[in-house]
Amino acid sequence: MSTRPASVIQPRRVPARGLRLRLARRRGVLSALRIIGVLGAGLTGGCVHSDAGLAPEPGIGGAYTLMVVGRDTLPATVYDSTTVDGAGSRLRVVVQITSGTMTLSSSGGYIFRLTYDFIINGVRQPTAPLGDIGTYTREGAVLNFESGYGQGTMSGTLAAGKLTMAQDLLDDGAPLSLVYQK
Repeated sequence: MSTRPASVIQPRRVPARGLRLRLARRRGVLSALRIIGVLGAGLTGGCVHSDAGLAPEPGIGGAYTLMVVGRDTLPATVYDSTTVDGAGSRLRVVVQITSGTMTLSSSGGYIFRLTYDFIINGVRQPTAPLGDIGTYTREGAVLNFESGYGQGTMSGTLAAGKLTMAQDLLDDGAPLSLVYQK
């Protein structure tokens, strides 16, 4: 356990865009197995983001829990395919999003986390977290997010405590709708 003050604890670098599930059919299970190892490092708990100097955004700060991915409630299957590995064995790979949060500070910072389960030939692998931290700005109902790790931008809409975002989690050009509820 770290004895440093919370304001200096830094998360492991697990950028959302850089480690997007690269499980498009053209890459097959070998990519999936690499992702399992890379994502297994995950984010550590207790991440703190300093938001000093950003304009406050009253009323929207707090934790938003992922409720829907695409048209499915959690756990939501985002990838299900059979592929052949380098040795010629057929493998069925299933990826499910099991939980997620988007935490917004009232002063313009965010912490994004998703948790995935990988199932290979019916065997559930260790849970894999994915996340990012950064800043956001608000223009009416639109929130624009910028990664603190140089992983680009994303946007979403906020209405009645519901945050809706479109993200290309599989890096296949087909963004999924993610709906979070405060």
